[in-house]
Amino acid sequence: MTFSDANFEFDSDVFKPGEAFQLYADSVKTYLNINPDKAMTIIGHTDNIGPDNYNKNLGLRRAQSARQYFKELGVTAKINVASQGEKRPAATNDSDEGRQKNRRVNFVLE
Repeated sequence: MTFSDANFEFDSDVFKPGEAFQLYADSVKTYLNINPDKAMTIIGHTDNIGPDNYNKNLGLRRAQSARQYFKELGVTAKINVASQGEKRPAATNDSDEGRQKNRRVNFVLE
């Protein structure tokens, strides 16, 4: 799942979720507490500005930042992190708006 209000500023790994995401995170916490055998994977993404290796690392830092948010909420389930860097854009990288949409994290409940 991707939230438009949980995207990142350029070259930043600071996770600042909006209200809609906060409600989602609370429901994820409840789900994982009820289903302790489940886990979550957070995948970080970037726009295409900068070298591939840098973006891969930035995507990972974004996923780690989002994981920390869930840990601070009290989620005790396993949370894996990964990065796709700039490899899987959600929008075009030819505009500021598209690049903003690509600076994101995705959440996969397993």
